[in-house]
Amino acid sequence: MKITTYSVSQINGYLKGLIEDDVILGGFFLEAEISGFKPHSSGHCYFVAKDEVANINCIMFKTYAVQLGFVPENGMRVIMYGRLSVYEKTGQVQFYAEMMEPLGKGALFAAFEQLKNKLNKEGLFARKRTIPKNPACVAVVTSPTGAAVRDVISVCRRRNPNVAVVIIPALVQGDGAAVSIAAAMELVNLWGKADTLIVGRGGGSAEDLWAFNEEIVARAIFSSKIPVISAVGHETDFSIADFAADLRAATPSAAAEIAVPDVRTKTEYVVGLYDALNSAADSKIRVTKYKLRNVDSVNRAIDGYLAAKKQSLTRTMDKLHMVSPVNVLKRGYSLVYSSNGMPLVSVEQAVVNGDITIALKDGELTAKVQNVRQNVENAAHGVQNGEV
Repeated sequence: MKITTYSVSQINGYLKGLIEDDVILGGFFLEAEISGFKPHSSGHCYFVAKDEVANINCIMFKTYAVQLGFVPENGMRVIMYGRLSVYEKTGQVQFYAEMMEPLGKGALFAAFEQLKNKLNKEGLFARKRTIPKNPACVAVVTSPTGAAVRDVISVCRRRNPNVAVVIIPALVQGDGAAVSIAAAMELVNLWGKADTLIVGRGGGSAEDLWAFNEEIVARAIFSSKIPVISAVGHETDFSIADFAADLRAATPSAAAEIAVPDVRTKTEYVVGLYDALNSAADSKIRVTKYKLRNVDSVNRAIDGYLAAKKQSLTRTMDKLHMVSPVNVLKRGYSLVYSSNGMPLVSVEQAVVNGDITIALKDGELTAKVQNVRQNVENAAHGVQNGEV
């Protein structure tokens, strides 16, 4: 009896055929927890799918891996679609995943959270610059068609028609939108004439708004030298762009209101300031006038005081003039001084043969004393008092 034998390759090939031809195993959804996830340099991803009691080796080829909207992580529960097969070289049964989504939350949400955490750790959300209060030019990166751009232009013109609004067209949805937005922002910065940059679009589904959740857009916002206002979707929509921007606006219209100050408010402010300045000036003038009136009163008082003092001084001068020795000389009298310059008031002070000076009204005479004679009455008076 001849025995039929098979090689290992044949058996593995047979098993592979059985599995791949199976109605169920040829394509099914698998719910499991990811473990041992290892992205390979080739782009293929290797990991293990497991539940509470069993596990199976898995592979996702690069063709499918590049379509993932998130990075699978160990411990993450996922739902995958794929097929079961045998790797003939080792005989190992493997699950070949073609699609994967996090279980309980969509792939988009998972990708959003992962990128948000990554960029936050890098510090891309920490910088918040002040939006210019009086811009001369506002640049808007958005679709050149649609309600959003019309709303932005309308609000800007209504608030201040003197502010220039420049629209930089960009794709805001679909393939290539993120690259288009980033390139438009770079163009605005190269231009360098805008004071404020608004980037955004109107409302839509999560998929419609996804371009603003791409890493390239977040990094373009962070790299912008111009302060950025993010205005994506409606008030309840949040994007990665919102976190990276210097300021988030709930809608494009709200962004325009933030970026462009209302000229009417400015006018009211200027008018109020003008009135306040006029009032302050009037008050200053009134105070100055009051002070000047006080100064006039003081001047008049000083003039009166000085006039009275002048009169008093004149009277005093007249009195002094009357008793002045010089004035006496004018009436025919003279003054006599000894040689040492002392005035002689008595003959007893004179020295015989001594020099004296006689002062008259128009000059002086020098004389020598020849004799001294006392007044008789004075001599008699001296005898009576025992002086002789």
